[in-house]
Amino acid sequence: MMKTHSNTEIGIFFVFNSILTLFFVWVVLSYSYMNAFVFVFLAALIAFGNMIIFSIYQRDRIISLFTAFNGFGILYTGFYIVQKILLNEQINYFRYYAMCLSFLSIASFNLIFFATKKRIIFYSNEFKKSNYRNSDSLNYFLVIVLVISLAVEFYCLFVRIDFSEYMAASRAQKSLMTSGASALSFYVFTLPLVCIIAMQQFFKYKDKFSMLLAILSFGISVLNSVISKSRAELIAILLPFLFLCENYKKVSRKKLIALLVGSLLLFGVWKSLFSSGSKFLYYDSEFSTWYEICENVFERDLKPLYGKSYFDTLLNLVVPFTDTEPLSIWYVKNFEYDTWVRGGGRGFSAALEAFLNFGVLGNAIIYGIYGWLLKQVQFNMEKDDDKSIIIYMILLVSMFQFFRSESYSLWKNMMWFRVYPALILMWVSDHVTIKARSK
Repeated sequence: MMKTHSNTEIGIFFVFNSILTLFFVWVVLSYSYMNAFVFVFLAALIAFGNMIIFSIYQRDRIISLFTAFNGFGILYTGFYIVQKILLNEQINYFRYYAMCLSFLSIASFNLIFFATKKRIIFYSNEFKKSNYRNSDSLNYFLVIVLVISLAVEFYCLFVRIDFSEYMAASRAQKSLMTSGASALSFYVFTLPLVCIIAMQQFFKYKDKFSMLLAILSFGISVLNSVISKSRAELIAILLPFLFLCENYKKVSRKKLIALLVGSLLLFGVWKSLFSSGSKFLYYDSEFSTWYEICENVFERDLKPLYGKSYFDTLLNLVVPFTDTEPLSIWYVKNFEYDTWVRGGGRGFSAALEAFLNFGVLGNAIIYGIYGWLLKQVQFNMEKDDDKSIIIYMILLVSMFQFFRSESYSLWKNMMWFRVYPALILMWVSDHVTIKARSK
C-alpha cells in the first residue's frame, strides 16, 4: 500500500534535493574540465536518482517497476558517458543526441507515471474471485510446463547441435548456433516463468511442493544462464526473488539493499565472468553498443516510420506469427551486412525506435504511454492478488529491455512466452480447483 506523507514533508524533500543537486553540479563544473554534455548528464542523473529515492520514500518499497525502469535507464544511458568522463574524452554530436533522447524518454515516463492517479480495471471482479490457495492444481500444470521445457531444451542442445561444441563457443557463437531453433527456444522464457510462479505460491501460501519446484527451476535457470552466458536469464529469477522477499517481508531493509546491489553488479559483470581474455571483471559493450547503433542510424537521412513498427507490435500481440522484420534485424541487414549473412544479430534501442517513428515528440509520447501503462500494473499489484503480482514480476524482469530492444521483440517475447502462458496456467488451475471443490 502507498505510504502517505504530508505536503509539507514532500515539499521539504524536493527543496532539499533541488539545493543539493544545484550545489553538486556547480562544484563539479567549477573544478574540472567538464562541459555541456557532462552538465546535462549529471543534472539528469541526479534528477532521476532523486525520483527513485522519492518513489521509495512515497511507497515504502525499494523494488518496483518505477525504480527498475529508472535504474536500468541510468545504467544503459550513463555507463558509456561515465567511461568518457573518466577517460577525459569528448563524445560526438550523434551520441550526445542519443543520450538526450534517452533522458527525454525517461523523463516523460516519470512525469506520466507520477501524474497518473486514476486506476483502470483490467479485469472483472469475477476474474479475481479465484484469489485463494490453489497450489495443488497450479503445481500440477507447472510441472508439465517444466518437463516440456526441459525436453525441448535437451532436443535443442543435444540433438540439433553438438553440446560439446556449444559449450566451447563464445556468447556470440552460441547465439548463432541456437538461432535456428526459432520458436523452440521458448524454454529460455518458460523455465524462469515456472520459477516465478512457484516462488510466489511458496512465499504467500507456504506450500512445500511449490518450494521444491521453485528451488529446482531456480537452479536450472542459473545453470542455463551459466551455460549460455546470458544475464537476461539470471535477472529473470533474481529480481522476482528479491521482490518477493521485500513484498512478504522476509529480509530486513539493509539486507535487501545489499542483495539488490550485489545482484545488479552481478548483472553487469556476468559475461566477463566467462571471458578468458581478461583477469578482471568488467561491464561489457552491451551497455554502450546502442550508442553506436544510434550514431550509424543518425548519419543516414531516413524517412520516418510514422508508427509502422508499433502497429506491427500491436498486431503481433494478437497474431503470434507474422512476416514482420524487427528493427534489430533491419539494422543488421542495412548497417552490418556481414553479421546478418552469418546469421548474427544485434540489440536495438527503444528510444531510437520512438525517434524513428515520430521524431523527438515520439520519445515523449511513447514513453509517456509506457509510464501510464506500467502505473496501471502498479495499481493492480497493490491489490495483492496472485495474478497481478505474477504479471508485475514478469514486467519487472523486462524493464532493462526497454533500453536495449525494439518494441516488437520486447512485447512479443514478454507476452507470448510469459504473460499469456502465465494467465492460461492460472486460469486453467482456477477452473480445475473450482470444479474439484464443487463436487
